[in-house]
Amino acid sequence: MSVGALPQRVGVFALVALLCACGPVRLVSAYDEIIDREATDLNTKIVSFVGRMVTLSGRPEGTYDANATFYDDVKGTVATLSLRAQVQEKNEITVKMLQELGGNLERLRQLHEMGKEHGLSKAIADPALAAIEVNVEAILKFEVAKRRGATSAPN
Repeated sequence: MSVGALPQRVGVFALVALLCACGPVRLVSAYDEIIDREATDLNTKIVSFVGRMVTLSGRPEGTYDANATFYDDVKGTVATLSLRAQVQEKNEITVKMLQELGGNLERLRQLHEMGKEHGLSKAIADPALAAIEVNVEAILKFEVAKRRGATSAPN
């Protein structure tokens, strides 16, 4: 080995050591326990609410007007989760999934409102709830993948 090669090798070794010390490169935001927990809780509220509305379909207590505050509450929860996701770097995928969830909740609200005195029938509620559950499942799968350290988006 020549005398001039030693400093060059030390320099390369130092550069490799520095890069390794920096840790892995993140392509998405870190796992967020709050988004994970709140999305799970939100799903529980929505599933319970829709089940109750189907049971109360055709009765005054099952109409949209009697339950409009529920939609305001879940809209507020989704808005808060979206804001939380937006302030985190590299979290565009989660933000997009929360926007899609908000859109499906709005469609459920509209269907409930259009039901007038009949409220939400099972035939209307089931497909709307299925779409919402797909959204929540995607959010939860992505957070679990982040917790495991995976960096790819859910299918």
